[in-house]
Amino acid sequence: MSGTIGIDALRPGDILLHRGTSFVSRGIQLFDGSPVSHASLYLGGGKIGEAVAHGLVENDYHASFHGNEWVKAYRLAHAPADLSPVLRVARRYLDQGNRYGFEQIVILALLSTTRKIKITPVLRRLLRTLLDAAAAELSALFRAGKEPMICSEFVYRV
Repeated sequence: MSGTIGIDALRPGDILLHRGTSFVSRGIQLFDGSPVSHASLYLGGGKIGEAVAHGLVENDYHASFHGNEWVKAYRLAHAPADLSPVLRVARRYLDQGNRYGFEQIVILALLSTTRKIKITPVLRRLLRTLLDAAAAELSALFRAGKEPMICSEFVYRV
């Protein structure tokens, strides 16, 4: 089913998938093989929870939707009547203000690249070195109590 709905038709807890138009968005779409490049969560009152370049934030929907070709809303088919537990978890993450997981994007790009190209022994060694370095960086951040997060991970965890 397709069509356009207004912001007033959204309900707290709806999942939003964005098709961005920026260079980074197009790169994500290319590497992932998906028409979308961003995911966010509708919090209610015109507010969107999302992981963006400067971290986990709550944005007005105008700011969140700006620069997108389109944004699609999805609602759980059998969503419970009370989504307040979901929204509390989202609020907890947003209040922590975790930074964006750029390292995770690099790892995901490298991993998705390996699905699409023939890997030679030299390329395999290079990829292994890059992935090991990225994994070490992520481990150091986790040990320091910082939990970087990308947009789809935020939506998934909530």
